[in-house]
Amino acid sequence: MSQILNGILSYARWPAGTLEGDTLRLCLIGSPRHAEFLGYHSAIIDGRRIVVERKTPADLPGTCNALYTGALDNAERDTMVRNVVGKPVLVISERGESCSVASMFCLTAVDRRVTFEINLDAVARSGIRIHPSVLKLARPQVRP
Repeated sequence: MSQILNGILSYARWPAGTLEGDTLRLCLIGSPRHAEFLGYHSAIIDGRRIVVERKTPADLPGTCNALYTGALDNAERDTMVRNVVGKPVLVISERGESCSVASMFCLTAVDRRVTFEINLDAVARSGIRIHPSVLKLARPQVRP
């Protein structure tokens, strides 16, 4: 899971002036099942310092540049969507209830294998550019 997350973060480019220097703030919300690998410390990915923080949907976007979401109740999900849609916040959700209209990447972990879908509409609305190599690895999210 950490390799997929690190890959997504390393191939994302935020609009100018969005990041605080070389620091990227990754916020956790909800109850992620697979976030134990993130810890609550700084890391370096692709020359960027990654700072992990715990937030609530009401705190968003605040200083968050990226968001990793787990299970959210309906009210929390609605608040998250309202607070991040159209803003330069990269939203990565664990597959399930929290994979919503605001999620750009929806991760699924089955038997130590991680796959992901990408919501191209959410990426386009955010203003964040994702390297085409990452886009080729994902399964596009199909909307009914």
